[in-house]
Amino acid sequence: MTEQSQAMTEYFQFLSAKGKHARQAKKERGEATCKPPFGFQNVRGDGKLRLSPDPVTFPQAMMALHMRRDGSTLKEICKFMAKRGMLSRGSGIVAIV
Repeated sequence: MTEQSQAMTEYFQFLSAKGKHARQAKKERGEATCKPPFGFQNVRGDGKLRLSPDPVTFPQAMMALHMRRDGSTLKEICKFMAKRGMLSRGSGIVAIV
């Protein structure tokens, strides 16, 4: 292993450890460590953070699952959702690459 690749390996191991530590600290404080999946929301109850169906997006998520079960392609589902204004959190565009 070259000196440069050894340095990169150590750097990535450091970043990984730092990320794990940060996630553990958030858990201990009762904070969410990531965004909930589409159709769900984080809800605090009994001092714990739990996933709960989001009243607005859960029906949309179920509709997409039923469409997939009934044979629709992912592309068809994305087009259907986009036409009805069901957009992604990030880019705002529902898309399958």
